[in-house]
Amino acid sequence: KISKESKTIREISNQHLKDRFESSPMSAERMMHEIASALPANTIIADDSVTSRAAVHSAIPFNQPGSIHGERGGALGWGMGGALGIKLAHPDRPVIAIVGDGSAMMTVQALWTASNLEIPVIYVICNNQSYRILKLNMNVYKKHVLKQESPESKYLAMDFPNPMPLAGLAKALGIYGRVIEDPKELRQAITEAIALGKPAVLDVSIDGRL
Repeated sequence: KISKESKTIREISNQHLKDRFESSPMSAERMMHEIASALPANTIIADDSVTSRAAVHSAIPFNQPGSIHGERGGALGWGMGGALGIKLAHPDRPVIAIVGDGSAMMTVQALWTASNLEIPVIYVICNNQSYRILKLNMNVYKKHVLKQESPESKYLAMDFPNPMPLAGLAKALGIYGRVIEDPKELRQAITEAIALGKPAVLDVSIDGRL
C-alpha cells in the first residue's frame, strides 16, 4: 500500500513539474528538481519543508538509511536546529535543511548558533510568503468537517506581504545569504554553497497558490 501511494504521489508531482516548469514564481516541484540535480550522493536532508514535502520526496531518491530526517505531525520549526545536530553527528557529509519560510521564522535563532559555532549547514528556504499549511488545513476542515461546498475564504494573518528577509538576516549574522527567484540559478547556488564549507542560507521564492 505504501509503495502504491508513493508511486501515485511521484506521478502527480512529476506532472506538476511538467505543467509548471516555466512558472514564475517557480513551483515547489521545479525547486526540488533543481536541488536534486546538484546534490552529492552522500547528502543528508533535514526536511522541514511542510507543504513542499511531496515535491522533496518525489525529486530526491532517498535510497540510503539516514539520508533523510523528517517528522510527521508535531510542531513546525524543528529543521533549523535539527540540521545543526545532524551535521555535528555527520561532519563529513553535506547537510542541507529544506525549510518552509514559516518554519524558519519560528526558530530563526539557529542561524546565530550556526554562525557562532561555524557549523556548515546549508539552509534552503521554501519561501511562499505565507503559512500555506494553515490555509490547506482550513480548507480541509471546512470541506470535510463543516461540509461546505466551497472551502475558500479570507485567510487572515496567514500571508506575509512583507516577508522576513532571511538572507539579509543571515548576512547580518556573518552567514552567506542569497535570494533566488530564477530557478536556473538554483543548481549552481547549491554547488557553490556546499563548496564554501560554511553555513549558508538560500532564500528561494516559490509559488504559494493553493
